[in-house]
Amino acid sequence: MLLRHGHSDSNESLPDAERPLSGRGRSEARRLGGLLRRLGWKLDLVVSSSALRARETAALAAAGAGYSKKVRAEPRLYENKTEGYLEVLRGLPARSSCVLLVGHNPALREAAAALLGCLPESFRLPPAALACLEVSAEDWARLQPGTCALQWLVTPELFGAH
Repeated sequence: MLLRHGHSDSNESLPDAERPLSGRGRSEARRLGGLLRRLGWKLDLVVSSSALRARETAALAAAGAGYSKKVRAEPRLYENKTEGYLEVLRGLPARSSCVLLVGHNPALREAAAALLGCLPESFRLPPAALACLEVSAEDWARLQPGTCALQWLVTPELFGAH
């Protein structure tokens, strides 16, 4: 699952990596976690960008989904390079079948589009959007562009989080 962080605080006096979620962003993350729980998804692993707003999104969504392990912070997801996202996914433990990855656009959208084999412009991923992709590779290390299928996509507009 690929999750774009929720809406962040617009305080420009803070460095970008230290901007927290806004109240709206916290609400979005909690609602997404509750949605995952209601749908019966059991997360094996949660990996987040090292930026504060992404880590907060990951923690709130994971808690709402019933995930009690530590969220793994990954600096490559903050660097905002598509290949970094793919590298992180390829490095996931083989035993992790349900993973939540929390990051930023444009790289998150571009990575999702690459995995789906579509143009990035055709894939909309607003703040707090969650995309569930089915991976056809036998293990994460073999993950290649165009090898995933979109199972579902939910945006804040669809679940009333704004």
